Amino acid sequence: MASPDEIAVFHEVVQAGGFSAAARRLELNPSTVSKTVGRLEERLGASLFVRTASSVRLTEAGRLYHERCRPILEALQEAQDEVAQLQGRASGTLRVAIADGVGRHALVPALRGFLKANPGLRVELIGLDGEPSPGVDGVDVAVRIARPADPALVARRVATNRKVVTASPAYLERCGTPSSPYELKDHDCLSLLEAPEYNRWAFEVNGRRLELALSGHFAGNTIEGLRDAALAGLGVMRTSQLTVRRALESGELVRLLEDYELPHGGGVYAVFQDRAEVPRRVRAFVDFLVGVLGD
Repeated sequence: MASPDEIAVFHEVVQAGGFSAAARRLELNPSTVSKTVGRLEERLGASLFVRTASSVRLTEAGRLYHERCRPILEALQEAQDEVAQLQGRASGTLRVAIADGVGRHALVPALRGFLKANPGLRVELIGLDGEPSPGVDGVDVAVRIARPADPALVARRVATNRKVVTASPAYLERCGTPSSPYELKDHDCLSLLEAPEYNRWAFEVNGRRLELALSGHFAGNTIEGLRDAALAGLGVMRTSQLTVRRALESGELVRLLEDYELPHGGGVYAVFQDRAEVPRRVRAFVDFLVGVLGD
């Protein structure tokens, strides 16, 4: 009979998409992971993976075995969580997905304090396209800017998605500082590829909403990429304050046109599965998000 450790390593290879990636997540040597899966295959008398030089994929036997084992691993994790909760501790692995441009640079430096306060936890931070949801790719908590439509998910508002206009001191010295939204048409405004709604910048002028379609000599396909471009002095950026909070605090970016900002922004939400008993590790992390990202 296969051991729980062998099944757990097999599951991690499936989740990580390869032996090397699983080894990094488990903090093991790739050879150890490979040998462990090999022993499991010997016990089962079947190959679980098709291995090539460039990829690893499940065989039909591997797919079936993983489907059957996943509920067992989840039950073991829940049992561990329940015991930890009795002791007042958060433990286990917490898989967190953050939507592009939602406070990653504010969140990551603060994780040291969170992990120190919860030594039994391991945090895995991943990026997913679009608005990530719990239950997809093993995600426990998703940090996103839209409430989920799925009634099986809970959304707790942790911050305001306030939009700000920024540029680097080097750019402003070279190109001047705009004093009104209309002057942005004379500046290089950083734009997001294939996102026309993002490239329409909204302001409040004389009590009325003003929208301007702006662009410049640089565009990128991620908000984090636009942030890097703004830091490099390539143009003016309008984005969530959370994306540029640390750069504003350090002076690497300068806030512009504050008098024209819209008074209210949308929300930033911590999204997790609706359960009778939310795991302590999830509750602890959501409380941490409120402290780090909250207004």
